[in-house]
Amino acid sequence: MLVCPEPRRRGLLSRSALHVLLIGALAKAPDSSKSSQVANLLKEHPECDPCVADANGWTPLHHAAAHGCHAELKLLIAQAKRLHPKIWQADKSGKENLVRNRMPGTKKKEARTSASTSRSSKTKLGGSPSEWRPLSGSAEVASYPSHCWTDSSVQVGSPLSALMGRTPTHLAAQGAGREASALLADTGHIQCLNVLLETGFLEIAELDDRGMSPLLAACAAGSAAGARWLLLHGADCYAEDKMRRNALHVACGSNLDEGRRELVRFLCRWDADFSRLKSSRDCRGRLPQDLYLYRQGARRAIYGLGEDFATLWEAARIGDQNMLHTCLQASARVDAVSHGGFTAAMHAASNGHMDVLRTLLSLRCSCGAAVPELGMPERPGTKWCGRTPLHLAAEAGHADICSMLVRAGGAQLEARSKVGLTPLLSAAGAGQLASLKILVEFKADLEVVQEADDVRRNVFHILAGKRTEQHFACLRWLLDILLAEDPKRLLQMLELEDSDLRRPVDLAQQRGRSHQALLRTLRKSREMSDAVPDKGSGASTPSK
Repeated sequence: MLVCPEPRRRGLLSRSALHVLLIGALAKAPDSSKSSQVANLLKEHPECDPCVADANGWTPLHHAAAHGCHAELKLLIAQAKRLHPKIWQADKSGKENLVRNRMPGTKKKEARTSASTSRSSKTKLGGSPSEWRPLSGSAEVASYPSHCWTDSSVQVGSPLSALMGRTPTHLAAQGAGREASALLADTGHIQCLNVLLETGFLEIAELDDRGMSPLLAACAAGSAAGARWLLLHGADCYAEDKMRRNALHVACGSNLDEGRRELVRFLCRWDADFSRLKSSRDCRGRLPQDLYLYRQGARRAIYGLGEDFATLWEAARIGDQNMLHTCLQASARVDAVSHGGFTAAMHAASNGHMDVLRTLLSLRCSCGAAVPELGMPERPGTKWCGRTPLHLAAEAGHADICSMLVRAGGAQLEARSKVGLTPLLSAAGAGQLASLKILVEFKADLEVVQEADDVRRNVFHILAGKRTEQHFACLRWLLDILLAEDPKRLLQMLELEDSDLRRPVDLAQQRGRSHQALLRTLRKSREMSDAVPDKGSGASTPSK
């Protein structure tokens, strides 16, 4: 355990002299001289500890993050690591070790309850905030220096928890800016978040006393840039506080100026592929739309509700023509790509909404793979994999949608996804016989081979590896039509080996229906191929 001398504290906030000088340099000094003043102060006083908290639980790290002083924050973090090398680890596993050492064997909720109880008892007994300390024998005393703790920091159980349990990540995200475009600018708070990420001090899932994560704190402050930065770096979009409010609830819970309305629009666009934020209810049973109407007023909110909450992708996904027209009237791009990598045509094709797809095709939407806008980052966990609307319609079994895309939209039958699948192979993998028939009717290539990531297989390899009734129906239909049309072509496809040198019959379950059908068809195709002479064999033809 590190033992550091207790600094002499003064004033109502229980700050030491070095603490006051350091915080004053962060808050009041000009931007051009802040970094030099902090560096000189740390050089003249190497014993100055950035982890010392005042009565509010604020350390110099909190002040640097709150004021957007990213260069000073970097200096303070380096000083904290130098003074506490055993606690503040710079490796990749530092955050996990920090959490485990914080409360070994104790749940966070129980720790908060016990800390809250101890605080109330101390308040009755009296005493200055600087004299409040964790109880002896607690996990915090064994893991961290005693002077790093105040009552507010013990309540949350984090050495970087300020008043109300906020961490530097909360404070930096709150002040990042009200415009999502501020993320692309060189703002101080965004740079502070980058510094916290680089040094391993980013606590993206830490909760304050109200159960709010940094994302929820950014939404409460109307910081669209901070919310976007956190979401792009893996923050949980569906996290809830103690009142079961999600990010959209919190964003709609205050007076909606133009900055907050931009945040609401951004959150709706981010979740347009699922709409879980809109459908979630808080502890009082209220939807985010209810809070929006209450804050905006009934008269002003009718038009704003449709404008801010409506997205082109959600309209295509649920088949809402009114919402679609609302988005188109707001100058929404027909081929716009969501953060999940989907276009409106992809959603309409996947869910079988023919009317919506017909409207999009009349506006000349693209039937190819989604092309994200330049500079637009993809959402973490994106699974669209370069598929086209025809891929999605074939996987879902919408044969009429497939016909419309090919006839009216000019969709390419041989378009490949990122894993090398064509729409025909996608339909076979999903076991959709109706889609398979319509694609074969449009002359899709049956001999196409998937070649991607050391994978080499044709349509029979895909169907033979499945054991469902739908896949067996597709396999039997393909075997029958190919055996009647071209036995030699069928024989070549059945004898093709995949990347592991296995034929389709080798992938089927032994003595199963697929295995028996492949063996029987393989034998018949060989017999029919031997009976039909080759075209170049030189066999004499009778003259007329």
